[in-house]
Amino acid sequence: MSDEERHSVALPSCSIRAAVLLVRRRDHGYCELPGGVLKLGESIEEGLLREVCEETALRISIQSLAGVYENPHTACSSVFRCTEDGPRPPA
Repeated sequence: MSDEERHSVALPSCSIRAAVLLVRRRDHGYCELPGGVLKLGESIEEGLLREVCEETALRISIQSLAGVYENPHTACSSVFRCTEDGPRPPA
């Protein structure tokens, strides 16, 4: 894969029912917004729903974009206001 084909879009989410949803990372122990990187061909909405479900087992609905933030050492992060729809159904 060439550098032109690579992309990195960070997808943290935010604000679940007037609260901020944080997850504690196992690799360094700090709390941060759940999120990750888009898969190739995945929309921002699909990636956000997938990442939050993977990291928290919650289903969410995206309400609005809260902001876009740039970290010059990593990537741009889009933060969304979301509501909780409940736990992920059992597999």
